[in-house]
Amino acid sequence: MAVVLALRVAMVLADVRIPDVVDRACCAIGEVRGDSVEAQPRYRKAEEPRAMTPTGTSAEAEDSSASAAIREYGLAAGRAQYVSHQVDPAGRAITVYRVRGGDFDAAVRRLVPIDIRLRFLDAAHSRAELADARQRLWTLPHAEQIRSVSIRWDGSAVVLVVGEDVAAAQARYDRALPGLVVVEGRREEQRWGQVDGEARRSSHELEH
Repeated sequence: MAVVLALRVAMVLADVRIPDVVDRACCAIGEVRGDSVEAQPRYRKAEEPRAMTPTGTSAEAEDSSASAAIREYGLAAGRAQYVSHQVDPAGRAITVYRVRGGDFDAAVRRLVPIDIRLRFLDAAHSRAELADARQRLWTLPHAEQIRSVSIRWDGSAVVLVVGEDVAAAQARYDRALPGLVVVEGRREEQRWGQVDGEARRSSHELEH
């Protein structure tokens, strides 16, 4: 008891707090055991919040969603004006080909996030008009000479490949469907091209 009392008196006189003594004792024990005292801090420092780095995946998903929305609108409510559209993922931009007029542009803008740039280009004919002309071609004389039919992505015309005299066919279709048909001869070697080592259809034509 005398030793304990003497120790407490000495601590009071030296103005030393008991927790400080405990901390020092722990440090001393750590040094004896060879442990690193600095590696075992008494309090863990709060980690600073890290900024989230945007990934390309979310941007690609947003571009894809916007493209699907434009196509859905263009083939339904906007079919009288819509032709096609092209997505530029690198520039976060979409180019839309349409017949000018109405509220088409405003409606498309409402479908697309504000961080995606939109560019509208004028077209002579809508996709619906050209699709109707394409169907009518098969009811006209000499339809058996048709080798393929496609719609140009810019809405300029229906492209017709025939197995007969091109000039005669063009004159005939100009009378039947004025301003809607462009006739070309057999061009299998031009219709397909090598792109990155892979044969792909010409980008100037929409799918049938």
